[in-house]
Amino acid sequence: MDWTLVSLAVALGLFGLLAVYEATDAWSAVRQQALWLVVGLGVMAFVAWMDYHFWARWAKLIYVADILLLAGTLVIGHRVLGAQRWIGFGPFHVQPSELAKVAMIVTLAAVVAPRFGRLTRLRDAIVPTLLVVPPAFLVIKQPDLGTSIAFVAILTGVLFMGGLSGWKIAAVAIVATACAVGLIYAHYRYHVPVPLASYQLQRLVVFTNPQSDPLGSGFHILQSEIAIGSGQLFGKGVVVTPANALTYLPEASNDFIFAVIAQRLGFIGAGALLLGLVLLLARGMWVASKARDAFGACLAAGVVAMLAFHTFINAGMTMGMMPVTGVPLPFTSAGGSALLADYVGIGLLLSVHMRRKKIQF
Repeated sequence: MDWTLVSLAVALGLFGLLAVYEATDAWSAVRQQALWLVVGLGVMAFVAWMDYHFWARWAKLIYVADILLLAGTLVIGHRVLGAQRWIGFGPFHVQPSELAKVAMIVTLAAVVAPRFGRLTRLRDAIVPTLLVVPPAFLVIKQPDLGTSIAFVAILTGVLFMGGLSGWKIAAVAIVATACAVGLIYAHYRYHVPVPLASYQLQRLVVFTNPQSDPLGSGFHILQSEIAIGSGQLFGKGVVVTPANALTYLPEASNDFIFAVIAQRLGFIGAGALLLGLVLLLARGMWVASKARDAFGACLAAGVVAMLAFHTFINAGMTMGMMPVTGVPLPFTSAGGSALLADYVGIGLLLSVHMRRKKIQF
């Protein structure tokens, strides 16, 4: 067992309980998050105990189930604030798109592993890329732009581990970004249709100058920056008053949880949280480098890519460096499905680590 990885994951989960309380000042929210934390740790232990090769054998079925579940969400899912992302199971509401990221990791690892180390041409990435398109499209329709982009981040991590050179990935990313910017410009200039809601487009554009719409699309970013700046070096201290009462910070307990931490614990506390996440990512990369086979290495790389994307985007959007896309901060933001997906990912890393040595008889 990699106790370093376990310790970091548990510590971040417990830190998340404090963050949720600071954001809500409600023990009911903390109890709910604590329940999901216990469930997540149990699932992490179960996934770690399972031989990770089991998931490779069922990768095709997992992918099909993933597509059906995402499609079913658009039909029978609960609609909250204009988004249809949740399916109810008794008192619990699960967000299938969060678990779909883990399913995508397993699928891509199973597809890339047989060609491990031989992905030298861009056309070798066509099949894995095509596999990402259906779930990403279904998630965009919910609508959930952030999670759909997370699929691309996972694809990038698995392809890089599989052997595709970094400069080729960077070139594709630059071209794709240029095309996206051009499409958005064409939409506003020539009314070219795009598969995004109007508020999503506004968020993609306004983050470069949130003052241009301070009471509309730029409101979230401006309030988040105020909260982060007010924390200064050591923060305002814990248990002062609900975070949204201090700064009118929207979605304080999930999307903008990092701003709450920076406000209450200051640069020191926010820096400590980011350091913990970076150490966990570094440990995950070490697990990937020590995996005994290609599937294990690709599996670990996909998990690291997922967690790294969420960390970078969430912290970046709260500081006005990235567009607001509704991506939760790993182990910290309120929300059971996201927390469960994080701990399933850690369980996969532990499973790869525990079986890294080949049997020599």
